[in-house]
Amino acid sequence: MSHGTKTQSSAIVGLAGALAAVLTVAAYLLAGMPYAASLTATQAPGVAAVNAAVARTSCQVTFVQDYLSGISSRVPSIATSVAAYSTSLAQLNSELQAYSGTGNIATVQSFMLTKANPLFTWIKTNLSTQLGAFEVAQGRENYINALTPVVANYSGLVWNYSSCSLAPDRSLAEAKLQIYELGIAEAQRYAANLSSYGINTSSLDTIISGANASVIGPLTVVVTNSTSSSQLESLIGSYCLYDGCSYHLSDFQGVNYHLAARMRTQGAQLILDKIRSSDRNANASQLAEAQSHISNASAILQKVNLEVFTGSQGAEIAKNLSEASILIKESVGVTTGGG
Repeated sequence: MSHGTKTQSSAIVGLAGALAAVLTVAAYLLAGMPYAASLTATQAPGVAAVNAAVARTSCQVTFVQDYLSGISSRVPSIATSVAAYSTSLAQLNSELQAYSGTGNIATVQSFMLTKANPLFTWIKTNLSTQLGAFEVAQGRENYINALTPVVANYSGLVWNYSSCSLAPDRSLAEAKLQIYELGIAEAQRYAANLSSYGINTSSLDTIISGANASVIGPLTVVVTNSTSSSQLESLIGSYCLYDGCSYHLSDFQGVNYHLAARMRTQGAQLILDKIRSSDRNANASQLAEAQSHISNASAILQKVNLEVFTGSQGAEIAKNLSEASILIKESVGVTTGGG
């Protein structure tokens, strides 16, 4: 067999294997957005993000259905299976459309991860097996001849998909930026509230400035300068104001700024320091224990830096800060707990 034939064969097998990769993107592009969006789930940015994700998934479904149609026309023996795949994709797309206008980013992200991606992977796996069986039955040369037109048409399908997804991708980037700006505003309100109690919040202002420099600024550049869906897709999921940017289409490792965790940890430290310096009657042992919890949270953040949380790191930070909050309140005689 010639090198050219081998290359064609690899390209054909690669087309089957590419289905999952092409269609996994939608969920990860929503990464890092649910936390901030939950602050204003029904407001415009959250709704825009969901609508954009739904629209780009429709583009993906169309891409795969057209691709499957091309294979079906060349390999009649799997036409029945391909029809079933297309029906499943149409049903998936119909279910996803129901989320339009809801603004429920977390739910849509979960839908993509638990229903969409498994379906895409199932189709890819079955199709690869069926094409392999077709090759065995027909012989390599007939296999190549049958599917070469599919390879030739693939670039056109990709172009159609890119054209279809450009507007949704841009809308998704714009919505993510708007949602994160809401998160910045929330952080600023938190800092202003502490400042109203006479607490020096310059360290919180520094955290917010870092968020603007590390996430908001780069995302603004993405929204302004990107001219293709591939550029947008490779960068939208690379900048997270909170957590979740762990999967990337480019070599860029991404930024997980963990704004909420940073603000809460430093805010707890500032409150504790204020009590220590102004309330001589505060319980010193409880404050010392609270300091230990705050230091634990801070140590986790320093270790993680701009990477994604792994394991229970996020939960451990939340637990330590909750314990610190209880101890700080009790140190000054504030009763905590239910009742």
